[in-house]
Formats: sequence, C-alpha cells, structure tokens
Amino acid sequence: MDWGQHACAALKENDMRNRAKGRLFLTAILFTTVSGVFLGQRAPAAERRQELEDLLTHAVDLFDQGRWVEARAALDKLHTMDPNNKECFDLREAFGDLILRKMAQWARHGQNLGKAPVVILRRAGDSEQEKLFDPANIQRLVEEVVKGKTLAQIGLMKIHRLGQFAVPALLTHLRAGRDELARTNASHILIQLGTQAVMPLTEALNSDDDMLLQHICYILARIKPRDFRSLPQLKRLQEAQDVLPAVRVAAEQALVAITGQAVADLPSAVEYFYAEANRVYLGGGVVAEEMEDLRNALWVWNPKGGI
Repeated sequence: MDWGQHACAALKENDMRNRAKGRLFLTAILFTTVSGVFLGQRAPAAERRQELEDLLTHAVDLFDQGRWVEARAALDKLHTMDPNNKECFDLREAFGDLILRKMAQWARHGQNLGKAPVVILRRAGDSEQEKLFDPANIQRLVEEVVKGKTLAQIGLMKIHRLGQFAVPALLTHLRAGRDELARTNASHILIQLGTQAVMPLTEALNSDDDMLLQHICYILARIKPRDFRSLPQLKRLQEAQDVLPAVRVAAEQALVAITGQAVADLPSAVEYFYAEANRVYLGGGVVAEEMEDLRNALWVWNPKGGI
C-alpha cells in the first residue's frame, strides 16, 4: 500500500472517529435536554407540594400559638395556590382530619381562618371518592373481601359506601366455576346491601348463566324490606320455557317470598311489566326517591360483559 492509500485510510479512519464523537456529543445534548424537560416537570411539582406543606405547617404552628391573624394569612396564601383534589388529599393524610376540622370550625370574636381548611377537607374527600369509585379499585376491593384477604369489617364498610356500584364486581363471583367461599360471601354481601342492589340484580336476570340466575333469585328473595321492582323480571323468568327447571323454581320461590302470595294468584309477566312502566311514567314521591337513590345510574345487561 503506497502513502496515498495510507493517507486515504487514515483520513477515513479519522472521519469515522469524528463522526462517532459527534454522535456521542449529540446524544449527550439530547439526553441532557430531555432529562432537563422531565426534571423540569418534576421539580415544580415537588417544590409546589413542599410549599403547600410548609404553609400548612406554618399555619398550624401559628394556630397552636394563638397567633390567629398570622395563621389566617398563611392559610389564605395556601388557598390562592388552589390545591387540587390529590394535593388536598395528601395534605389531609399528612396533617390528619382533627386539626383541619378544628381549624375549619374555629371562630373567635367574629374572626375565622378563611376558606383553606374547609376547601382542603372537601377536596380531600372528593379525591377519596374518586379513588373509591375507580372500577379497578372496586374489583380489587371486592376480590379481597369475598376471598377473606382483607379485614372483613373495614372491607364491608367500603362496599356499603359503594352501594349499587359494587354489584357488578360481586356478581362475577356468583357465576359457575367460581370459588365456593367467595360465592357464599358475595351472596351475603349483596343481601346486606339491601334495596340499593335490587335494580342491578334485576337487570342481571337477563343473563343466560343458570348458576348466576339461581343465586340472584335467592338473593332477591331475602332482601329486606321487600322490593317489588324485580317482580316483572322474576315472573318472566318463572314463565320462560328456555331455562332450566331449577331456575324457574328459584324464580318462583323469590316471587312467593316478595309478594307473600302463591304464584298461581299473581299477574302474568306482561301485566307486571305494564304496571311497572305505568307506575314509573306517572311518577310520584316514591318514584322520585327511587331515581335519586340510583344516582343517575342506568343499568343495562350486556351479554358479553354483564352489567
């Protein structure tokens, strides 16, 4: 190889080395820029949270010292930062309900501590509700309770707060092939939910799962006080010829338990549906209360996904 070839090879090698350095340099710049963006997003959030906590800490200290005017000033500054639901929830978790409620209710010589304590408590409660009613959270909570993985009393209290919105998750444990203990627990919980579970349970009578239908009939028969809104669907099921005899028997037992009459003395399914439609159409105080209890929920059976 002559000197010209050596020179060309050296130049080529040097060029490749410079290009590699350039790529590394650009990569470093890009990484630094992107990291700076993400760090820039995190830092203000962390700084904001710290500032909120510092302001509330300062306000609580001043309040405990009886320096109420200064405490009000700190709380007013916190209020102008307009903390969102999640931030208020974190503040409540950090400082506790007791001091915030005390500050929210405090009044002396016509003075109070402003809106901040009330807003924090209200928005913290809203955040808690959002978490509670998250579908994934409902499914997880019900799973833990019916399988005995969480403290029964605490879990049941949360499910009762969910009311009718816990029914779809509970129904999944009533289907064929499910754990027997979980199925029994789910049935007892649905009975304890009472009339707030009736509408979603009634809509689930449109299922073609025979095991599920029998359990729903069993539950509806035992809910107190007796709720007549399920009668049209129960009578339809009792009259149906395309379901197992065991399902028709379960529907008949539920009808007798709810009405206190023999099935032979009851109206037909068509008559029940007409009477119920007419009752809802005419409205009245009872119907208004029922609609309010539903909390804008419209339960519709989906053959693929349930209610």
